[in-house]
Amino acid sequence: DHMRSSAESCGAFTIKQKSRVITVPYKNIILFESSNKKVIVRTENQEFEFYDTLDSIISAVPDSFFKIHKSFVVNTDRIASVNYGAMTVEFDDGSSAYISRTYKAALKEKMSGRTKAAGR
Repeated sequence: DHMRSSAESCGAFTIKQKSRVITVPYKNIILFESSNKKVIVRTENQEFEFYDTLDSIISAVPDSFFKIHKSFVVNTDRIASVNYGAMTVEFDDGSSAYISRTYKAALKEKMSGRTKAAGR
């Protein structure tokens, strides 16, 4: 289970695994993936697994994180491209994830707001 205490203020996600506490800066997180009652946090070069739900995570992380599938909450700041035809997002590290139809329209809206804001 993760702790929310100072995580927001220091811009990092905190994971508690047995006797150790791991702090992962939000900017390093590519996505959260839900799998068998566990959540996997994926960064460019590491994965951390812990027990939680994506719903509780989405309420604890910044607005740049967005649910694109029942199994994925992604960091939109790390999205390099979105292929709405193939229903996939590609991240700046070359990895990708699937978008479900349920979240496609909301993602389109989120991404269009982001590109306007970035002046692209």
